[in-house]
Amino acid sequence: MSFVLGFVTGYEFDWLPAVMRILRDELPSTEIVILSLSSPDLADGLMRGKIDLAFLRQERNTPGILFTRLVDEPMIALMPAGHRLAAREAVTAEDIAGEQLVGVPHDKSPVLKVMVSRIGELKFARA
Repeated sequence: MSFVLGFVTGYEFDWLPAVMRILRDELPSTEIVILSLSSPDLADGLMRGKIDLAFLRQERNTPGILFTRLVDEPMIALMPAGHRLAAREAVTAEDIAGEQLVGVPHDKSPVLKVMVSRIGELKFARA
């Protein structure tokens, strides 16, 4: 028997050690399969019964999935040291409105797209 566990890519390192300790105690004879995917792909896997449990962002239009908030993620702006805002302790949404941003494709992180769109008129560049 196997148990399929999904993580938003990049967050496995934050959650995997603690989750594996729990699963080894609760399911000692079960094979644990780890997936690293985007939130929409994880939600799709959960809805189709291909994933048993996932750590992801709350996605819309996901009937049958119960979400429990575990953490609030900060929005972080990274910029070159010579950027006009780089010397500031913090930047506001208004400070970066109109800046060109590099980010993940919108279809892989629609939740992030909505959050960033609230900032205002932004230009996106693909990495």
